[in-house]
Amino acid sequence: MTELDWLKGRNPVLLFRHLQGRITERKLRLFAAAALNTMKERDQDSIARYEVAERFADGLLTVSELRKAWPAMRTDNPATAPELAYDWAEVVVMAKDRGYYGGSFPILSQPLVSHLLREVVGNPFQPVTLLPSWRTDTALALGRQRYESRDFSAMPILADALQDAGCDNTDILDHCRSDRPHVRGCWVIDLLLGKE
Repeated sequence: MTELDWLKGRNPVLLFRHLQGRITERKLRLFAAAALNTMKERDQDSIARYEVAERFADGLLTVSELRKAWPAMRTDNPATAPELAYDWAEVVVMAKDRGYYGGSFPILSQPLVSHLLREVVGNPFQPVTLLPSWRTDTALALGRQRYESRDFSAMPILADALQDAGCDNTDILDHCRSDRPHVRGCWVIDLLLGKE
């Protein structure tokens, strides 16, 4: 895979395969949780799935707590059980090809799934280093607020705060100012907050 394939590719299966061995379990789980959150029908079950998946990804639930919470939610496919991060994320990526249409599990468009992968991973061909001087109190507070609230509408303000701190990295600034959807696990916020 080339960098252009990564940046412009619309086939999430190819993008996902490129990430094998290069992505943390937390990122995989947050990617899958973000996919659950994009479901068109936001019923109580889908909201609960998203929240449980996200809390587990962030280490706020144990596996036994997850197992207690997950059976209470509708699912026709045991492959969606989020015990193994890679398997769980793989179901999201390959759901259409493998016929996982059961229950209310999301069958998402390939461009959306590709975007979500890029949102949580960034560009693996051009890893970005955040300078310590860019982690000002303002930038950190804005990053924490975005992360905790799941309200990403102020991402352009975060870009301004980073720029005021001396950040001149176009990948970071353009990502923050992008009108594409941001999710918990956003690579810029994770980089700012020191999460992997």
